[in-house]
Amino acid sequence: MSPSPVSTRGLRLISTALLLALAATTFALRPKPVRADEQGSFKGTLTVQFTAATTHAQCASADCNNCIQISGLYIEAQGLADTSLGPLFAKVLKCLNPAKGKYGSYAGTMTLSVTPPVTPPSLIPPPKDILTFTYSGQNDDGGDFYGFQPFSGSLTPVKNGSSGKFQGAQGAITFIAQSGPAFATSGAANVSYSGNAFYSLHGTIGQGEQQ
Repeated sequence: MSPSPVSTRGLRLISTALLLALAATTFALRPKPVRADEQGSFKGTLTVQFTAATTHAQCASADCNNCIQISGLYIEAQGLADTSLGPLFAKVLKCLNPAKGKYGSYAGTMTLSVTPPVTPPSLIPPPKDILTFTYSGQNDDGGDFYGFQPFSGSLTPVKNGSSGKFQGAQGAITFIAQSGPAFATSGAANVSYSGNAFYSLHGTIGQGEQQ
């Protein structure tokens, strides 16, 4: 006996409804792109080694020369960050102005990248996936007898300053940090300093769109 037209039509309607429901469920379960306006918790720890220039002869950039010009101390630091976005290379370029604030203040930039930072000139391509922040901080006290120095501050993503999977990043991060004793090195009547610093980072960050 052949099925009645009513039964066949009913089965088709039921099948169509099931397919639509399955498609809607599949679409709802697909991972959504992460957009810059979707803020998420960010945290990380950062260990860097730093060098500090005290004279123009030690400078390799205009920022360094400008810093020295205001009787500052120009600091470059590089290291590794363990963050909620994964392990990242870190680079800090900042100027210490000892006359600003109670114990001195810092201004500069921090970059976090998937590949190592590059200091021009170099034939190595620059990092593709990179977060760029403005860096603002201050020493929290005068440091102790042994040369340990606590400091703190904030990081703000630079508009249009990030690339790759971090394109369009925005948010706000605060940090507390501690530098170890700095060791002085003399050469050609120029004294520079080197040491280590340790950061704890907390805040929110929104990444650029990812598939």
